Amino acid sequence: MFVIYGTNKRGDPDTIGEKGVGIKFVIFSSCKFQLVSHHAKGSFRLRVKDAANWVNDTDIADIDFETIEISNPDGLSGVEISLTLDDPEDPILDLSIEQLENLLKIKTAVGGTGHIWDENHNCDVTLLVKSSTGKPSTSNFDCRYALPTAAAKKKISIEAFQEWAGDGLKSDEQKRKKLKDALIYNSGSQVQGNREIRYWSCMAPTRKHWGNFAAESGLIDPEDADDANAEDHFFVQFGEVNLSTKFMPTGVTIELRPLGEAGYAENFFIIIEDEGLTFDIGRKGVPHRTAGVLRKIAQSEFRKYSGFKRFLRGEATVNHSQFEREKLFEEIKSLPDLKSDGSRFIKRPNGQEATVVALFYELIGKGEFQGFKPYISGYRDKYDLTGTFKNRNLVVEFKFDLNGLFSDFSSARKMFDEINVLIVWEITEGDLKKAKDRNIEVEVIDDDDQDRIFPRSDTSLSIDSVAPIEIVQLKKLLAKI
Repeated sequence: MFVIYGTNKRGDPDTIGEKGVGIKFVIFSSCKFQLVSHHAKGSFRLRVKDAANWVNDTDIADIDFETIEISNPDGLSGVEISLTLDDPEDPILDLSIEQLENLLKIKTAVGGTGHIWDENHNCDVTLLVKSSTGKPSTSNFDCRYALPTAAAKKKISIEAFQEWAGDGLKSDEQKRKKLKDALIYNSGSQVQGNREIRYWSCMAPTRKHWGNFAAESGLIDPEDADDANAEDHFFVQFGEVNLSTKFMPTGVTIELRPLGEAGYAENFFIIIEDEGLTFDIGRKGVPHRTAGVLRKIAQSEFRKYSGFKRFLRGEATVNHSQFEREKLFEEIKSLPDLKSDGSRFIKRPNGQEATVVALFYELIGKGEFQGFKPYISGYRDKYDLTGTFKNRNLVVEFKFDLNGLFSDFSSARKMFDEINVLIVWEITEGDLKKAKDRNIEVEVIDDDDQDRIFPRSDTSLSIDSVAPIEIVQLKKLLAKI
């Protein structure tokens, strides 16, 4: 049935959804059109004359076409389409044969997507283009969707990279060398309802690589690569979600809407195969709910590349400018000096627990805290330090001040009765007020107290019915050394 918006596929589950709209628009944009089909059920030829003029004509005459059965003595199989465009200024006539081939591969059934998921469709295509002067150009190619990897000189799958880096011993420099200027790709599938949705995605090092790939494929002049975009070279539709159904590209896209790092959307390409897709008659879009499901798949794929982007560009983990480094050290130099012979640190801790920890271990190395023997640090990611003093096992916690400990109590990350000793830089007036608000008693330990559970402790925290926590204030201790 060669009528616009018509189809005779109703009731055939293998063909419903492919309405033949595309080929009908081709017919009615042509002044000559011929289709010859050879298949298992027979062979026929369709000829349509002046279809483009018929559409615009006010005459009520029927369109001039004929459909006849033909013989097939050579046992051929396949379809042959020939046409002459009605509009001599049609933009498709400005395309090179390489561009036209790629356009067919990414937007029509000529670019079968089955090979992406190992569902190969064995079909060869011959494209013959004649100019207005009759000069022919011919291209022979497989019925295969034009993936970006076909033009990439350096490519690697996420799976292969993770297998290579799986021992955990690869340095960032090795990873940069492995991925720099590479196109990294991934594929997968998921079940949605009663159908399988498949997808293939990739991330280019920079958005300029699309133009470079197009130049390497002969689609554009290499001099134009930096300024080229998808509309110029018909390479891939990057930055959007490309859709395929029954292993045929539809030419339909949906908006990606990346969740974070939207600036990298132009580096990203994805095609999704969903045999259950339904379209409006003009194939301009899919139902809102379906678009939402497919968009979530694309967004999930986009996020998978988050950890690879800096390696693709060859960037180091830290890339501070000299100005930023100088600014950092100016800030550090403005901090108060420690001025203690008991430590080699120049500056006081500035709210950092890490410096408190470092000072403590430095003092152990200098012979302070006599009698205390550490077991191990960070056991089970819960206890900062365990050790023994006077045959008693102790759990030691590090904080800059008491406020850090109170925060742990509030979130139940640590409990009062789990801790024996607390090492802090100092106890502030604010700490004392917060302790009072929590009904926690803060008491000074006398220097000659022989019952202390930790050497050089100077303060204790107490609550009812629980053993007190002894505290070492490093600021006070360093002042005595």
